[in-house]
Amino acid sequence: MRQKIVEDLDGKIPRFCLSIPRYLVGIDDQVQRISSWLQDGPPDVGILSIWGIGGIGKTTIAKRVFNLNLRSFDAGSFLCDIAQTFKGSQGLLRLQKQLVSEILVGRRRKIRSVDEGIWTIRKAMSSKRVLLVLDDVEENDQVDAILGMQNWFCPGSKIIITTRNQQFIKAHRPDNIRMVEVDTLLQTPSLKLFCWHAFGEEDPPENFTDLANRVVARCGGLPLALRIFGSFVILPKCRCVGKHIGDIGHYP
Repeated sequence: MRQKIVEDLDGKIPRFCLSIPRYLVGIDDQVQRISSWLQDGPPDVGILSIWGIGGIGKTTIAKRVFNLNLRSFDAGSFLCDIAQTFKGSQGLLRLQKQLVSEILVGRRRKIRSVDEGIWTIRKAMSSKRVLLVLDDVEENDQVDAILGMQNWFCPGSKIIITTRNQQFIKAHRPDNIRMVEVDTLLQTPSLKLFCWHAFGEEDPPENFTDLANRVVARCGGLPLALRIFGSFVILPKCRCVGKHIGDIGHYP
């Protein structure tokens, strides 16, 4: 019966891919670990938190996991920038509307109030294994709302949260929340990521090895910083490449 439902839904739900950075370095282990949890974890509704400082790659990891595993679920939703979307008196209602529009693809449902949204979501979730990602969760009321939805989901559904603040996750933490910490990149993967963005290959040109290492050291293993600084550099064949790398090397 479940297989028939999945086959029917395949024709209705667009199995889209979220946009992710072109070059992915140093995230394979986390992606594999989270994917294994999604595929082989307990059959109940599970929650996993990906946490780490800003710019460290939490959203990229979550998007990669979502893209790789969406087809194993009956429906899915990736809700971006929860910290901003959730703000204000209409924040929860906006979140509910987006969630319903992505879960009930092809069906128009007007939600006029939070209570109506709760009823609609509970009805939609009760018969579908859903993969839900909530990106950039930062406030206690956001966590409370997420945990409050847990009992609405069909068994086998999974919720992934990305956050910079592990403390309030721990404070609310039920037994089935799994924590995954994203750490800064080591020197070698940092250099590779920078070079891919700067030169289009994983190693720096011979004349730029020293400067590239200095820039990488300044980035402190943060993927976002490595991508941004790498994008300042023009292809090696361009005469001004030295100037661009030199400017980055002197970045305070």
